[in-house]
Amino acid sequence: MRLLDTHTLKLTSFFNNIPPYAILSHCWEEEEVILPDLDDLEKARTKKGFRKIEKSCAQAIKDGFDYCWVDTCCIDKSSSAELSEAINSMFDWYKASSKCYAYLTDVEGPEDFEKSKWFTRAWTLQELLAPKSGMKFYTRDWRLLGIKADLSATISTVTSIPQEYFQGMSLTRASISMRMSWAADRQATRAEDIAYSLLGLFDVNMPLLYGEGKVKAFRRLQEEIMKISEDETIFAWDSVESVPDASSTSALARDPKDFWESRHLIPFPSSGPNMPYTMTHRGLRIWLLVFTAGVPGDVTIQNNRRFVKPLRSPIMIWKSRDSELLWGVLRCHAAHDFYNAIVIPLRRLAADVYRRDCNTSVALFPNDRIPGREKAEEVYIGNSSTTAISKSLQRRYGFLIRNLPSGFSIARVVPTDFWFPKDKILQGDKDASGREFWYATMQLNLPSATFPEHTSVLLTIACVPTNRSVHPDVWVTIDDKFGWEDPNVSQAVHQRELESYHLEHEPKKALPKPTQFTGVDGKTYDFRLYTECPMQGIMGVWMYCFDMMILETQNKRGVAVREK
Repeated sequence: MRLLDTHTLKLTSFFNNIPPYAILSHCWEEEEVILPDLDDLEKARTKKGFRKIEKSCAQAIKDGFDYCWVDTCCIDKSSSAELSEAINSMFDWYKASSKCYAYLTDVEGPEDFEKSKWFTRAWTLQELLAPKSGMKFYTRDWRLLGIKADLSATISTVTSIPQEYFQGMSLTRASISMRMSWAADRQATRAEDIAYSLLGLFDVNMPLLYGEGKVKAFRRLQEEIMKISEDETIFAWDSVESVPDASSTSALARDPKDFWESRHLIPFPSSGPNMPYTMTHRGLRIWLLVFTAGVPGDVTIQNNRRFVKPLRSPIMIWKSRDSELLWGVLRCHAAHDFYNAIVIPLRRLAADVYRRDCNTSVALFPNDRIPGREKAEEVYIGNSSTTAISKSLQRRYGFLIRNLPSGFSIARVVPTDFWFPKDKILQGDKDASGREFWYATMQLNLPSATFPEHTSVLLTIACVPTNRSVHPDVWVTIDDKFGWEDPNVSQAVHQRELESYHLEHEPKKALPKPTQFTGVDGKTYDFRLYTECPMQGIMGVWMYCFDMMILETQNKRGVAVREK
């Protein structure tokens, strides 16, 4: 750290045992004095910026300090390494100062104080909040306006920062969304500085990459914050700009302005270890309870929809595609409101992959109306930098034919491109996020040792979306008529017959019961399809694991019936 000698205006470097020093907070103007200029003080005096340095040092001497720090001339900005170190350390330097002078070049008297551009600049936010010792405000001619403690009410009105944070309260008491909102209306000359100027407010560090742009820099900042915090208000942002391109969405905000509506949110206290969240190549990995508020046409669901209240307006304006909208429940609440949960709008991309709907507001939803309160699951909220999800992954729900009875074989499946015989996976071409379903018909050949030769049974398996859950229903039926596959008929003919059967037997609402029939041994059997295994995520796709089993029954032999 370089410090300016207040008596000689010479620079001295300190690494340890840093002496007490005063520090200047200001807005950069034309002709600032930079580090090389101090090698020739006479030349430096010709610059407009020299006066503020001279006055700062004079005031520091009056206050009893031998050293002062001014960002224009105490950092070698030609060195990217030194600049990065300085920006990552700057909050601590202002915090450790013994006195801070805020110089407002556009203020002539108290009547101009609230209108100063000093309150609109990105870097001056940390310079306002960091100093713990007395902070003094000065006019353009260096007349004292007052100290921060005495001006805190006015400053709070101008900045929307609660007054207690100017009176010693730790910044960690403010939620992430609140601290982000403080920077909502601030500007910087370099776009990336919007993010870099907030490092100290969240006690994080990261390398500087000028040229990456504001959005990337701000999202990198949020990723660093996520590493040290369990505060989920970081995900409760509302985009201030319409984002028509879904590929540009992310789990993270684009700008501090996006947190303005969520500034009053408070994270739930940690009562114990929570499941961690992290950023991956697929996006944000987080344990989240996801539910649907419903689709038009369902009376119960319509009642639920009226309880969705966005943070930024009194009512929710539903759009045409809101039948596909899902909601994720965050571990936070609005100040003084423990009745409503904070929910973020999502749309499903794949089995466990979602994206934020940037054009729908974060909302309030009554806790007691959220279904499955204890059923949080690990999900991903897609990152805009991730390569688009392939069509194969978008086929999100499938069936893993895990076990067949001994001697059973799968002869053929319609549609043929739904069946992957090597993996024993049946997977449709719909993603089940809309109101459509997909279904397939499977021909099973039965073993001739037990059943009459060339006996086969037809299964129809369907994946049907439902209003009751974010996951679809499984629909399965067994044909009650048994066919005999004539070995003298070509495979092509059998395939066409199965295709014709498939087209004529679209799934219906009623589920058939098990079919009974008599084997060659004279015993009566139930043909049952068991789905006792839970749905599992396999290779990024939700799979229903199927086990098939036949059971002998005690019913009258020789009669093929359905259970009543």
